[in-house]
Amino acid sequence: ICSGNMQLEIFHPAELALPAPKYKAAARQVCPGDIICEASGFLRGHGTFIDADNNLVASVAGVVETVNKFVMVKPLKGRYAGDVGDVAVGRITNVGEKRWKVDTHAKQDAVLLLSSIDLPGDVRRRRTQADQLRMRDFFVENDLISAEVQAFFSDGGMSIHTRTNYGKLKSGFIVTVSPSLIKRSKTHFHQFHGVGVIMANNGMIWIHPVEDKDEDGDVKIESEPKPVTPELRMSMARIRNSILALASRSMAVHPQTMMAVYNRSLALQYHPKQMSHPNVVTELVRDINTNDL
Repeated sequence: ICSGNMQLEIFHPAELALPAPKYKAAARQVCPGDIICEASGFLRGHGTFIDADNNLVASVAGVVETVNKFVMVKPLKGRYAGDVGDVAVGRITNVGEKRWKVDTHAKQDAVLLLSSIDLPGDVRRRRTQADQLRMRDFFVENDLISAEVQAFFSDGGMSIHTRTNYGKLKSGFIVTVSPSLIKRSKTHFHQFHGVGVIMANNGMIWIHPVEDKDEDGDVKIESEPKPVTPELRMSMARIRNSILALASRSMAVHPQTMMAVYNRSLALQYHPKQMSHPNVVTELVRDINTNDL
């Protein structure tokens, strides 16, 4: 069709050849409607569905995770689901008969059985009636603990334990981020510049001064908490704000990325209280690569 200097071409719909969709690679963030891969040969997991063209499509915003042929999308925001072997930080909510209830940001409180803790003095024996009467000597409401996911009940509830390196947390504070931002590592217990960091899989990150140890490597038990120096307190605040800077941009919270933000804030001579400004956050997280984690 020609009209003056304007020329229009009309095509039949069948003649329009749409380009093939570019699939999102695994371990990448996707939005609802993004095509992950072809459905043939794969098993559909949570957060996905199969469209009319036999493509596996994301139904939620999150991170693609694959286990062999099983594909799922882990939501960016949501309650902690948990897996056996995960490190979790939680708060005691109830002291019951032979068990404690622990808030781990999951859909329901986790259960810590009396038989799943270490008795004082690392005594290995069966729990007695006397131990039940002393349960509040071990943990009470609002106590913070670190634990490991041990098993799951038939109703989906978690069973946790506090043996060996786990137990009550003291002299520190919590930073809470989305569980999907915590990347699985060989260890979730780290130390940076005299500051201990527990990057729990449930998104509750515990930051505390590193405790002194004796000649045998055991933590020294002191009646009063050790005073925190201004320099150490500044390092703790800088680590906290580095984690929040990453979380505000939905970037992976990992020792590598956290220390990249930490060191950049030192190089640019930002005070910890300046690290929460949006413009400063953008500058700190710029060019940080999370694909190789």
